[in-house]
Amino acid sequence: MTGPTRAEDGCRTYDLYESADGAELVLFERYRDHSALDEHRGSAHYRSYREQLPALLSKPIAVTVLSPLDEATGSERIQPR
Repeated sequence: MTGPTRAEDGCRTYDLYESADGAELVLFERYRDHSALDEHRGSAHYRSYREQLPALLSKPIAVTVLSPLDEATGSERIQPR
């Protein structure tokens, strides 16, 4: 999942973090704009990942979509839907 996602044209950041106790993972993703996020979510590797994910988790996944207010890269702000 990491390699194909990072290779997407609209992917700016795709980094996986682990809590100190190893009990929690956080996937931090940034995309060029909302259409790049939509393209990512429509990709075969994303759909496959989402199908496999429930069997690997001890609790449901939580997804939070954020819009940048102030960042150094100047990425386009993604408007909430």
